[in-house]
Amino acid sequence: MRLFMKKPYRDTFEINYIKNQSYCRVAHYSISASQNKTNQDYIAYADGGASLRQTRGNIWVLADGMSGGKAGRVAAELFVRQLIDGYTHLSPTISIASALGRAVDAANRSIHWLSRNDPNLAGMATVFCAIVMRGWEFYACYAGDVHCYRWRNRNITLLTVDHTIKAMIGNIVYRAAGMNDVLNTDFHKLDIEQDDIIILMSDGCYRYLKEREIREIMISASSLADAAEKMANSAIVNGSQDDVTIGLLEVLWLPSKTMSIFEHEFFSIPIGRPPNIGANIDGYHILEHIYDGYQSVLFRSFDEKSNTEKVLKFPKRQLNDDDAIRRTFATEDWVSSIVSSPWLVRTAHDGRCRSQVYTVMLSYKGQNLSMIIRSKTLTVREGLEIMKQLAKAVYALHKLNIIHRDIKPDNVFITDRGDVLLLFALVPGTIDQKSNLMLGTLAYMAPEIIAGAPGDSRSDVYSLGVTFYYMFSRWKPPIDAEGYRSLRRYRPDIPDWLDRVIKKMVSANPRDRYSDTLEVLYDIESQVEMFGLEGVQKKSKLIIREVVLLRVVVLLLIIIIFGSSTF
Repeated sequence: MRLFMKKPYRDTFEINYIKNQSYCRVAHYSISASQNKTNQDYIAYADGGASLRQTRGNIWVLADGMSGGKAGRVAAELFVRQLIDGYTHLSPTISIASALGRAVDAANRSIHWLSRNDPNLAGMATVFCAIVMRGWEFYACYAGDVHCYRWRNRNITLLTVDHTIKAMIGNIVYRAAGMNDVLNTDFHKLDIEQDDIIILMSDGCYRYLKEREIREIMISASSLADAAEKMANSAIVNGSQDDVTIGLLEVLWLPSKTMSIFEHEFFSIPIGRPPNIGANIDGYHILEHIYDGYQSVLFRSFDEKSNTEKVLKFPKRQLNDDDAIRRTFATEDWVSSIVSSPWLVRTAHDGRCRSQVYTVMLSYKGQNLSMIIRSKTLTVREGLEIMKQLAKAVYALHKLNIIHRDIKPDNVFITDRGDVLLLFALVPGTIDQKSNLMLGTLAYMAPEIIAGAPGDSRSDVYSLGVTFYYMFSRWKPPIDAEGYRSLRRYRPDIPDWLDRVIKKMVSANPRDRYSDTLEVLYDIESQVEMFGLEGVQKKSKLIIREVVLLRVVVLLLIIIIFGSSTF
């Protein structure tokens, strides 16, 4: 094959986020289809540096020129350079989506004009994929058939969709920069975590590589550069006669997500009003109303972009404080983006521009705990399973110094599979946050919250205890004028130990409660192990072993005594 004669382009480098802290490692490999032909691919990474890190971030682009000859290379390189220059010089107050849209539009119009007015560049165009990285946020903007993959836990996932039509002569691209004076691109937020690897490939590479081959190379390669070169060589060996370009970006470290970016977005858009059924909000078609609370309203919607159902949550203006509404919705979006737990509902916002204040959640089939309590009496076993999952959900928040402030059956969702999910309150807050607003629902508020204290993890323990009590008693209050009312008054089948656990959770004095829900979980599991669901103490295996050992010792002593007496 004499690959060395094609003079491939290689490059490997690291980008620092802060001093002595690597953000990502990047490897590029590009090789022309022929040593006598200009490589029509162009790949570039632009580091915004400290000045743009929190606003524009970094941008990484792979373009594959069309129309043959030098014109294709001109289209690819010119588009990438103009896109990067235009994007990085726009006002930092403009969102990533808007900035990319404007930069792509300007670069597209420039290439289209040249292709129409310069005979040497007639018909030139380019497909591309651009990745924007801002802190922990990753976005893709693309048109054509450049592929973007995610490599995570030895699995490869395609993140882009080709804009091509199958024809007798092969695939025909119907979206490309320079093809028309207006370019429609796909833009969406990427699910990227620390240690993931993002892969960009031109069609000269991926059309001649199966995902199985990519996976094998990624596993066996000694470095990013080694993986890129092996994939390029494999594509050529498999018959590729096109330019081959590969970019790999390994996410080495991600900064902690801060509130500032979320607040900036929510304070730059109107609060608006909850929509009507049938309305279309930013590509979400409102299907039905599913919850109407004092502070918020939830709708089931169809996302026209992903063809999936989502739940949209809109604020009501009962608080009469626009800043508080914006801040609390920003906090909710921030919390749901940084907390990773199977028992917490995570944000499903894909980065698109919002026309008003709302949050987006995944849609689940099931019902909230309030509806379940009304429909049936939960067994002890069923209730304990819900208790344990909720304790884990709340502790996931407490680990990050976040208190929920509004734990109640309405904010607990049980899926049809039996999974328990805790929904975020309208007004979550951090432990050191102070507010003049009365946060939460009065019936579930800890006494210190009602008295005006900011509260801490023990305040959530109280709310969780009231929720558990209501769950088993079916809405009987745990406290009256004389203090705690035993749960066994309404549910004789409840074990004494479970009644004691809930009593401790709803103690009036925070110092008498569990310090956090991890202690609650530990106590529940310990009591189940010791007493079981019926409340009868189990025989200790240790005691049984000690009795057996004692009998063996006595038997040995008898043998020794009687054995020695015979001599």
